[in-house]
Amino acid sequence: MTWLPGYLVMGRGFSLIKTGWFAMVPYLVCIATIPLGGYISDLWTKTRGSNFGRRIPIVIGFAGCGIFLILGAYTPNAYVAVLYMALSIGALGFSYGAFWGAPITISPKDSGVIGGVLNTLGTLAGVFAPAITGFIVTASNNKFENALYFGASLAFVGIIFLLTIVKIKPILQNDTDVCTTNNNMSATLSK
Repeated sequence: MTWLPGYLVMGRGFSLIKTGWFAMVPYLVCIATIPLGGYISDLWTKTRGSNFGRRIPIVIGFAGCGIFLILGAYTPNAYVAVLYMALSIGALGFSYGAFWGAPITISPKDSGVIGGVLNTLGTLAGVFAPAITGFIVTASNNKFENALYFGASLAFVGIIFLLTIVKIKPILQNDTDVCTTNNNMSATLSK
């Protein structure tokens, strides 16, 4: 999101005033897509299991993000490009509920630590994204399209990773963890 205003000004020729207005459109889309994605993630976790319910909304979000980034790069119409960027970021927002629900699913006891690590990694990506975007745009003679293609490729690599390597399921606690966290259970475990 940090690169969007620069893209609108340099890549699409909007004035700073128009950029201010159009840069908020993705946030407006996310007002709907973030809670919708969280609701669907929880629903699918209850009905289809945690691995499906926490992974598939992220896959859907990444797919939409990548597809709309590519469409935004291809369209000659600047206003349609804003729509595609908003839909791309909105699709990414769709994945947030599942993304933040995963630490709680994996280990409720350690969800704060897991969430902290995830947030740190996301922050690092946010720190480097403007520099990488700037490098790609500069190296390609000010063509923002290449930066959008790069972003889309990262989304598609994320999908492959999620579908082939990642499994989201609870970490089984050992008996001593159960005993220390639930006194009622300790009586049945000790018999």
